[in-house]
Amino acid sequence: MTTPRTYKPSSKRETTARKTRERIRAGAWEVFSRHGLGRASIAEIVSASDISTGTFYNYYGTQEAVFQEILAEMLDRIRSITANARAKSDDLETMLLLSYRDLLDYILSLDGARAFIACNQHQIRSALYGLDGTEGVISDIKQDVVRGLPGLDPDSPEVELIARIVVSIALEAVIQLQGDGTVETQDIARMMASLVIGGIERVQNGKLETTLKFS
Repeated sequence: MTTPRTYKPSSKRETTARKTRERIRAGAWEVFSRHGLGRASIAEIVSASDISTGTFYNYYGTQEAVFQEILAEMLDRIRSITANARAKSDDLETMLLLSYRDLLDYILSLDGARAFIACNQHQIRSALYGLDGTEGVISDIKQDVVRGLPGLDPDSPEVELIARIVVSIALEAVIQLQGDGTVETQDIARMMASLVIGGIERVQNGKLETTLKFS
């Protein structure tokens, strides 16, 4: 009996595939930044990417799939950037200030990001919490919350809620990065961090009910 021949993946083929995916994402970013996901078409993405329709379908089944991959790629980068920022301090407020600032700076560094956000804010909100990377970000934040507030249980509902509030504030701040006005990321990040820390301090001072119940 003849053993089926196996082939090792070609490095050249893998490089070509990677570059093609990058080209499609870049073209889709341009289209989504002009029209938004809801009004975009595969034909426009194909044209902006300078590829054939067949090539598009070889890599992505739908324009929503490209959108999801763009967000997932950004989220992976955001997770790394914000984790590195928080690692620079053991004080929770400083952790949050640094991570929020670096997040905003990263978003603003992306060409066309503000237009992309303005055209896709509802889709970004709905898609973000369905991405695996979001849970990874939340997990990282939970560990840092416990590091900044020793004595808390990382698996407690309180820590879970704090981490999700941190992410929610970040999302809403990013959504507000529309238009072309000047953005003082340090000042915005300080306000964002203060919102989180102020809420925690009120709980710790007994001004709010501290028993959280989840069904």
